[in-house]
Parts: sequence; C-alpha cells; structure tokens
Amino acid sequence: MSTHALGTPPSCPVVSLEKLLFEYPGADVILRSCDSYEFRILKMYIFHSSPVLGERVLAADNPQPGIAIPSDIAAASLPVVRLPDSGAVLFSILTYIFPVQPILPSTVEQVMELLSAIQKYKMDAVLTHVRNHISQQHPPFIRKENSLYVYSLAQKHGLRQEALQAAQSTLGLPYLTIDGLDEKLKMMPGVFLHELWKYHKRVRANLASDLKDFMASHAHTTFNHPCREPTAPPNLAIPGWVGRYVSSLSSFPFLFDISGLHMALTDHVLSPSGSQLRASGGCTCTMIPKENILEFWAALSAVYHGSITKISFL
Repeated sequence: MSTHALGTPPSCPVVSLEKLLFEYPGADVILRSCDSYEFRILKMYIFHSSPVLGERVLAADNPQPGIAIPSDIAAASLPVVRLPDSGAVLFSILTYIFPVQPILPSTVEQVMELLSAIQKYKMDAVLTHVRNHISQQHPPFIRKENSLYVYSLAQKHGLRQEALQAAQSTLGLPYLTIDGLDEKLKMMPGVFLHELWKYHKRVRANLASDLKDFMASHAHTTFNHPCREPTAPPNLAIPGWVGRYVSSLSSFPFLFDISGLHMALTDHVLSPSGSQLRASGGCTCTMIPKENILEFWAALSAVYHGSITKISFL
C-alpha cells in the first residue's frame, strides 16, 4: 500500500483494499459512500464511464439555490457527491474505472450489489468488464452449491443475466421440488420461486422434445450392436438402458453426468435380465468401446446444453 504525507497530494494513486482507500492524483471531486467512506478522484473518469454519475457530479458542482447543504459537505475542500452505495461497492467500481488493478468484492452479496450499482449507473463497458472478470473465477462464482442464493439475489437486484445463469445451475440440484424446498423458501420471495419453477418446467418440456429427437436420429449411430432386452420396443436402435437414462434427464436434469451414464450401464449389467442376456449372447454392452461411450456423451452433451440455452425467463 502506498502512503503520502498528511496534506500533500499523492503523486500516484493511493489504493488500499484493507482500508477502502482510493485517492487519485489531482482529485477534483469526492465520492462519499452511504457508510461514510470517501474517495478522492478525477471527474473526467466519471464523465467518461457513467452518464448517471456524471450528472450527480455536475449537480454537486452547481448546487441549486435554496437547497440546504450539510455542513460537512460545505466545509469540504472539494465538491462532495453522496451516493447510496457502500464503500466496498464504490471502491470496487473505481478500480474498474481507473487505471489500477481491478478488485472484486470479497462476498457474494457485495458482488451482486456491485453488478446492480454498475447497471444502475449505466456503465455498460464496466459491466462487461466485471462480468468477464467474474467468469474467470475459480471455482466459478455461480455454481450448484450457491445457485439458489445467487438466483434470489440476482432477482432482487434486477440482474437478469445472473438470474438466468443461476437458474441454469439450479438444474443440477436434486431437491428442487415442492417437497424439498422448505429451507430454500426462507431465502427468496414466493414470486421468485414461482418464476424459477416455471423456468424448470419449460426446460423439462424442451428437454423431453429434444432428447426424443436425439434418440431417434443420432444416438443409434454410436451403438452398432444394441442390447436386445425382452421388454425393449422392437424398433429401438439403442440399448434399453441408454434410452431409459436419456429419457430420465427430462424429468431429472440433475442426473446429467457421465457417471450417471456409467451407473446406468452398471445397473443393467448386474441386473438379472442383463446376466441372462449375456449368457445367451444377446448383450454385448460390457464390450462397448470407451471411444464409443465418449462419442455418445459428447453428442448427448451438445443436445442437453443446447436445449437448456434455448430457454430464458422471457
């Protein structure tokens, strides 16, 4: 962290994440957060980045007659712009505006507040930059484990892109049913939950259609010697256990994982009917080449993800 003598303007940016300190050389305006952090910066960066904040800065430069000005602002050496955002959020915004290292806030809540503030201030280029930064996080910022919470926050802040990404991640949860959501209901309004439920319903319907087409037109090309189960339809061109697994994904999207496909194969091989088929030479599933399994999975993955991305909240 850089420091400078008291009362001496800094010759280079003074930035401290620990103290939420941001002072830029030649500062001509002060941004004050709702929790009383002050950031001394250059107006031109604000004008270039945000028309909304630019208007706030101009208003601070030219206060309207008759409007009372708080004594602490009147006594300041520079114009002061009071903003409703927290110091952590404003600090992060400034690191994306000025030529310094960009810094994301440390918590999920603050990151969502950051995105909301940037959207509110119509900082389109900054919003793209921040979202690109978030997309590079490891582990991913939005993942199955926090998807419901992020979805709730995204809906609260009007962040449709993040809400959709989080909703897609909730497809990996095995308990998004009316019976399994008691604890999750506490963290989001009913209207948000209802919209998520409608989204899941549309996804499942679209998956059912796309996966049916996939099995009819592409899946059979991977399996040259399908397993002839007695209960399988006579025109089925793929092993019955494959068809059952693929069909299950429209009702239970969380089962989409290559380990699930292998488990379906294992269950089939170890079942009494599978043993009987192998004994009679009617099942060669244990001899399916690894390459064929991977080829099938790649094709299925493309259809699965493509089907999901067709569905939005609109």
